Amino acid sequence: MDTSTTEEAENGYGNGYGNGTRGINGSLSLSEGEDHTDFISHFAVQAMFITIYSSIFILGIVGNALVCIVVGRNKAMQTVTNFFICNLALSDILLNTLAVPFTP
Repeated sequence: MDTSTTEEAENGYGNGYGNGTRGINGSLSLSEGEDHTDFISHFAVQAMFITIYSSIFILGIVGNALVCIVVGRNKAMQTVTNFFICNLALSDILLNTLAVPFTP
């Protein structure tokens, strides 16, 4: 075991393996030679997030709007239970409209 690993273990900095050190503010910094990149900055990850959020937004709006249209147009579907489901669909449309676009 080398001296830097021993010092890190005694001081409480690092995990005893010598692959990271803690700075003044206690944050873990990587050893030299290691590449630190944020995976969110990759184009493929951003495209995946955009696709998933867009599909959730569009399917949420369209699906819940269809529920409200069916309950509103068909007299046989206008029961107390279906009005409750329509009310939930309207609240889900509001949630999709007001929350999903602003969620990172």
